[in-house]
Amino acid sequence: MVTPDLKDPAETRWPILVHNLRDLPVRAVIAVPLTALPGENGAVGSLDLHSTRPHGLDDLDPLDIGALAAILTVAVLNMTTPDPNSAAIATMVWPQIQRATGMVAQALGVPAVEALDRLRVLAFLQGRWLSDVAEDVVSGRHPADLPDPAS
Repeated sequence: MVTPDLKDPAETRWPILVHNLRDLPVRAVIAVPLTALPGENGAVGSLDLHSTRPHGLDDLDPLDIGALAAILTVAVLNMTTPDPNSAAIATMVWPQIQRATGMVAQALGVPAVEALDRLRVLAFLQGRWLSDVAEDVVSGRHPADLPDPAS
């Protein structure tokens, strides 16, 4: 998915995403599925890039994005192996993101998809990892009723 300007009235392909990000300063998005094999239907995740400027991602090289997506796919797939170190990472990070998403969804009365979008945008705007923002929400260091990151 490549959307150079989410607020362009002609952009009608992603109504749920546009609705969920309506109050946030995200204008451009690139989302690349992380799949084990090209053309495979089962994605293991997504590489999401955001910009606060319309067309703010236009200068990125598609080959670089594809290479990064491939590297991330390998990393995610390695997290699901029996290797004790990668399993520890998976159990530490992903459940926190799930818990934080649920806490934000409940606090704001929004669907989980929107809650996760808000966590992702907050992480982007703060220049932090999503897992760190999720940990702050779960531990109470950041309120679950996330303020509008645009303000």
